[in-house]
Amino acid sequence: MPCAPSASPTALPAPVGLAATFSTRLAHGYGQVIGQEAQAGGQDVLFGPMVNLVRVPTAGRNFETLGEDPLLQSRLVASEIAGLQGEGTIATIKHFAENNQENNRMEVDVLVDDQTLRELELPAFEAAIGAGAGAVMCAYNKLNG
Repeated sequence: MPCAPSASPTALPAPVGLAATFSTRLAHGYGQVIGQEAQAGGQDVLFGPMVNLVRVPTAGRNFETLGEDPLLQSRLVASEIAGLQGEGTIATIKHFAENNQENNRMEVDVLVDDQTLRELELPAFEAAIGAGAGAVMCAYNKLNG
């Protein structure tokens, strides 16, 4: 039976706010806090961080990602994962790949060429894997059929 957290979880800023700091040090600390609180709550796996690019301004989950810059996302996600997994919590990087909208997300087919996919969407996923992310969550959408 999972144990209840000993205290209320900390209300951290949304990840897109973390991205606005451009700070790998803060990203590492952010991951540590999330990892510690997950452990205190008996949770060994976190469904995050999310690194889908902000491409659709009205997407319902833009606040949950690390922004729209692939280089910045890559640097921050690696630091966040190091902090998170350093506390014993498994990071699940999400959503692979091109999950950039909520509306009709189970039916949309994202059509994207190889160069765009490799230069924009995949760098943060590659950085997360390089940082040792324990799991990858699939996307809801179709990708190129």
